[in-house]
Amino acid sequence: MGVALAHRVVLGVWMAAVWLVISPWTAYEADFNAAEEYRLPHLTSTAEQLIFGVWRRWDADHYLNLAVHGYQVDNPGPTVFGVLAPLGFRFFDRLLPGPVDLGAMVFETLAFSAALTLLFRLCAVNFGDEQLARWAVGVTALQPLSYCFAAPLSESAYLALALAMVYAAYRGRWLVAGLCGLLASLTRTQGVLLAAVAGLILLEQARASRESLRQIVRRGWVLLLIPSGALVFTAFRAGRGLPSLADVYSYYSFHFYTSPIKGLFWNARYLVRHWPHSVYDTDLLALATSLALGGIMLRHPLLRQPPLVAYTWLHILLFLSKINVDRYTNEITFTQSFGRYALVLFPLTLLVADWLRRIASARARFLCLLALAAIWLVFSARHVLYLIGP
Repeated sequence: MGVALAHRVVLGVWMAAVWLVISPWTAYEADFNAAEEYRLPHLTSTAEQLIFGVWRRWDADHYLNLAVHGYQVDNPGPTVFGVLAPLGFRFFDRLLPGPVDLGAMVFETLAFSAALTLLFRLCAVNFGDEQLARWAVGVTALQPLSYCFAAPLSESAYLALALAMVYAAYRGRWLVAGLCGLLASLTRTQGVLLAAVAGLILLEQARASRESLRQIVRRGWVLLLIPSGALVFTAFRAGRGLPSLADVYSYYSFHFYTSPIKGLFWNARYLVRHWPHSVYDTDLLALATSLALGGIMLRHPLLRQPPLVAYTWLHILLFLSKINVDRYTNEITFTQSFGRYALVLFPLTLLVADWLRRIASARARFLCLLALAAIWLVFSARHVLYLIGP
């Protein structure tokens, strides 16, 4: 929790400082007129602009809009986002004075605290490696795009609930695992993938204890709660008279879903056609890195466990299947936001953490962490400048 709080404070000071440096050269306020464009409450003071305005970028504005106005037929674009994060923002907004951004900040800090705590517990208790646990917490906080865990988005909540589901499943607490998976599916519909991960953990435990099929069903039926979250969200949207998710994706979000193989092809084609500029794209870099690390983890003695492999690769394949279209030219592009999506791939974070802790030289380890911190600050500054997203 201390790491999560330090993460929040450092980012808050740094991003405010970045805006103070560039603000004399722009006519915008720090929130880039998000109040007018997204119907958000005005940030009336300089302090509010510096503390909250620098986070009002890209999808964060949509989440804040949902927290303030709910799911509206006349604004269908944001309605593809799950309900848990906006509800959390709204809950804390009702408890606290000030703008809805403050409620979102408290929610995100608590969610990131929970995610780091559960990641630590998973390594220390289930894997029996407290040193890896400490390194995993540090690497998670210093990932280049980890500022998204502090932004008003759903990454921190999803990661916390996914880790809670995995941790509870490994401990044999299946009702807790099912409920956490249900909440994860209400946070992001990709949470349905967690049912397969929990099922693999259940089968591994059943094989070790030689349980019968009847015993497996009796313990594991609660895992049906996990995909039910997506069904509840779909029913909720239908009850509000909202257009289907497919229509919103096509006509408002400008992307479509295809097979992972075709998705990989579209991403590779975009990379080649826009070379060399494409090699600097954050999402394409994250995609290449995730594929490489995902392959390496298959040979790692700890991380090649079927549930962790399934968690990683099911998410990667799902992310690969999402392809964006340029709204002005209808040109098929690539998987935008892959870098942000990849933040929830905690087994890959564990892989990097394990590699860093095994570097023999203390000076080399320090330099690697320093490089991570520097890249993290650069990327968060780019967010302030509206140069990276969505």
